[in-house]
Amino acid sequence: MKALRFAEFGPDVMSVVETPAPDAGPGRIRIAVRAAGVGPADWKTRGGATPVPHIPGLDAAGIVDQVGEDVRGYQVGDEVFGIAPGGACAEHAVLTHFARKPPAMSWPDAAGLPSAAEAALRAIEILRPAAGDVLLIHGAAGGVGLAAAQLARARGLLVAGVAAPEHHERLRAAGVAPVAFGPGLADRLHALVPDGIDCVFDTAGTGLAELIALTGAGDRVVTVAPPGDSGARHLSDAPERAWHALAEAAGLFERGDFRLPVERTVPLTQAHRLGESGGDRLALLLD
Repeated sequence: MKALRFAEFGPDVMSVVETPAPDAGPGRIRIAVRAAGVGPADWKTRGGATPVPHIPGLDAAGIVDQVGEDVRGYQVGDEVFGIAPGGACAEHAVLTHFARKPPAMSWPDAAGLPSAAEAALRAIEILRPAAGDVLLIHGAAGGVGLAAAQLARARGLLVAGVAAPEHHERLRAAGVAPVAFGPGLADRLHALVPDGIDCVFDTAGTGLAELIALTGAGDRVVTVAPPGDSGARHLSDAPERAWHALAEAAGLFERGDFRLPVERTVPLTQAHRLGESGGDRLALLLD
């Protein structure tokens, strides 16, 4: 099969190579890849965070062409999306966690969904908010933030989102009350939510002390950044990954309650350079 691969670290190390196609293996499925998601984690791996040679990409969507032993409910020809630890940027990829792609969901949107939905639901499950609670998402306009907002609203939460003003209309369309970044955040939030914030999911990794002060307790804040001795929780505090988020997001999509469109779709060989220059909602299509 053809695959995008790098054998050394750096900015311009990607090349398309011929490599053996993987087999599904027990409990897994192999897909003919139609699109793969590309995000910040991919440039980190290319910077030295993985052994080489390496096929990048974790999120993929495609058509099942091989079903491993012990897999039930899936067959060749099914349209699916999921997680490909062995690399999604290839003609074939093996998925370890997966769900059916709704017919109306595009291939790029499906490929951009898995990691964002899993991280979002994991944060919510760490916080364990009750219906009617107010969840603040710090950095709400990115993929993880938008996924968290919609999964939270499906649980009956009220959601406020901190984002740059140019993204506020996107948040309103998702049922999120937008708030601008910057000095005076606490005052703006108090005007918007006079009864206070019950819990916070910080996807931006900044201003942690101020976010903790909003709730009055560090354990009511989950952050993607190292929390240090702040008392905040980290995504890694969850006992296991929330892979059931994939099927949940697909179900909400079919009800019209979940949308996570990618910003751009680009050819395989251009994806990393374009994605690294800005934007985290990017999908690539095989050349």
